[in-house]
Amino acid sequence: MSIKYANIYQELLSDIRRGKFKNGDKIYTEHQIMEKYKVSRITAQKALNNLSADGYIKRLVGKGSFVTFDLSFPDYNENVFTPSFVSLIMANQLQTLSFIHGIEQYLSTESIQTAISLTNNDPKLELDAVKKAVSGNTKGIIFYPCEPFVNDEIFGNLIRDGFPLAFLDRAPIDLPCNCITTDGFSGGYMATKHLLDKGHRKIAIFNSGFDIFETVKHRYAGYCCAMRDYGVPVNPSYVLECYHSSNCGRELLMSSDPPTAIFCTNDSVALDIYNTAYSLGKVIPDDISIIGFDNLPVASQLIPALTTIEQPFSKMGIEAAKVVLNHNNSGSYVKMYLPVKLIERSSVKDMR
Repeated sequence: MSIKYANIYQELLSDIRRGKFKNGDKIYTEHQIMEKYKVSRITAQKALNNLSADGYIKRLVGKGSFVTFDLSFPDYNENVFTPSFVSLIMANQLQTLSFIHGIEQYLSTESIQTAISLTNNDPKLELDAVKKAVSGNTKGIIFYPCEPFVNDEIFGNLIRDGFPLAFLDRAPIDLPCNCITTDGFSGGYMATKHLLDKGHRKIAIFNSGFDIFETVKHRYAGYCCAMRDYGVPVNPSYVLECYHSSNCGRELLMSSDPPTAIFCTNDSVALDIYNTAYSLGKVIPDDISIIGFDNLPVASQLIPALTTIEQPFSKMGIEAAKVVLNHNNSGSYVKMYLPVKLIERSSVKDMR
C-alpha cells in the first residue's frame, strides 16, 4: 500500500513541477486516481493528503484539489535591472564562508554586494530563494544546489530565459550550464596514490552520491586509475555508497577482512567514518587510515587531523562571480575544473 501511495505521490508531484498542472489548476479526483492507478480510495486519499500537507495542493470539500505551487517567474530583462547584488543560494553552510570570501573579493571590485540564502537542503526553500532573487534587483544567481536536484526543471527554465546563472561544485548532469568545479579525477588519483605510497593495498572508497553527482564519478575514476597503475585490483566489497548514511562502513570495518585505509569522496563522509571507527573502538590511523576530499574547516580540528584533498573554494567563488557578471546570451557555457592539492596531516598510517 505504502509503495503504491508513494509512487502516485511522486508522479503527481512530477506533473506539478513540470507544469502539467499549473498554479490554480484542478488535479485528479480520488475517483480518477483510483481508476488511473487501479488503487483503493485509501491509497488515493493518502497521496492527495500528503501533497496537501507538503504545500503543493489545497483540498476543498465538495470542489476538489487545486495546485498551490507556482513555478512562474517574472519576465527577466537585463536592461531593466540595475546591477546591485548577486544572489548566492547555498544548500548548506559547510563551504559557505570559503565561497563567500572569493565571491565578495571579486564583486567588491565591481561595487556589487552579495545576498545570501541558506536553504538547509530544502528544495522548497531553494525555490523560494530563486523567486525572490529573480523578482528582486539582482545581477544573477550563484548556486550550490540542494541534493538531489529536485529543482532542475526550474534551473533549466532560468537558463533558457537567459538568466545569469552559475553552479558551484555540482550541477545536474544532463543540464547544459555554467559550472565551476574542481578536477575530481586528479584529486581521486592523488588521494589514492598517497595511500598506495604509504604502503596500503587494501584501500576502500566511500562514495557519496555516485549516481547523482558528476564530481563523485570523477573522483571514483581517479581512484580506479591509481589502483590500476599500481597493479592493485579494486575489491568490489570495498566500494560503498554512503549518500545520507551515517552508519556507512560499519559492517565493513567489523568484517573479517576490513580495509587498512578509506578514501572518502568528501570530508562529511570522512567525519561520519571517524565517528563510526571510534564507536567500534578503532584507533585512527593505527587501525584504519582515512583520507577525505574538500578540506573543510573542521578537517584540521579532528583528532587526528584529517589528511584530505583541498578544493580551492575561494577561487571557485571568484570564477563563479566572473561568469555571472560576464554573462551573455550566446548559448555557450563555462565548465571549469580547477586544480586541487593534497593536504597531508595525521590520519594516514605509514605501512612501509
